[in-house]
Amino acid sequence: EAAREVAADGWLVAELSSFQLKGTQHFRPRIACLLNIAETHLDYHGSMADYIQSKQKLFANQTAEDIAVYNADDPQCCRAVADIQARKLPFSLVSELAAGVFVSPPYASVKPHEDEQDTETRWIVFRGFDGREQRIIRTDELGIPGRHNTANALAATAIALAAGADPALLADPLRTFRGVEHRLEYVGVFDGVHFYNDSKATNPMATTMSVLSLPSPLILIAGGLDRGSDYMELLPIFRMRLKGLVALG
Repeated sequence: EAAREVAADGWLVAELSSFQLKGTQHFRPRIACLLNIAETHLDYHGSMADYIQSKQKLFANQTAEDIAVYNADDPQCCRAVADIQARKLPFSLVSELAAGVFVSPPYASVKPHEDEQDTETRWIVFRGFDGREQRIIRTDELGIPGRHNTANALAATAIALAAGADPALLADPLRTFRGVEHRLEYVGVFDGVHFYNDSKATNPMATTMSVLSLPSPLILIAGGLDRGSDYMELLPIFRMRLKGLVALG
């Protein structure tokens, strides 16, 4: 309905799942963004190869006039965009890119280490294709916690800039955006315990990022549908960060 009603100069922002992309033939986004590729939805796709191929349909019909925003820290994302026609605008937490949106100075790793005390002042920086740089906002000013949310902010910044936004106007929305329901959503404090609802963390990678985003000691309430993922990668994180685990099944 929105596609039928939008004006010629309007933008449509659409989130497409791998399920939807798998069946596309002519879909051509002017700006396409791939945040990450992790093992998930294998109960539907049957294999990682099919899942990745479905994700790559995002770029299949793009031309040199279009822009592909992607996570330069994710090897699978880098492989997915290796042969595309679109102009590439990467983002990174750990590298100062020749052109793209990145954190400066960069983080040492995508995931924070156990009880890491990061006191350094870091900026989100845009470096254009002409090599000119512009600071957007300090990372400690972002409205939602977690290094993965900083990566999300990098991606959102890159998309907005690709659409022609003024870099000087991006700091305020990045500062005031407090997230959406079910994604590290602060619920409240009860008997001195702070509760967060991160029920959108439906795979091991998302759960890992959630656990690493909040200070210890943590008690994780977990459960849901088994989609065939390998949960063993969670054990080291649980040992490091959790005080307790409530498993709902």
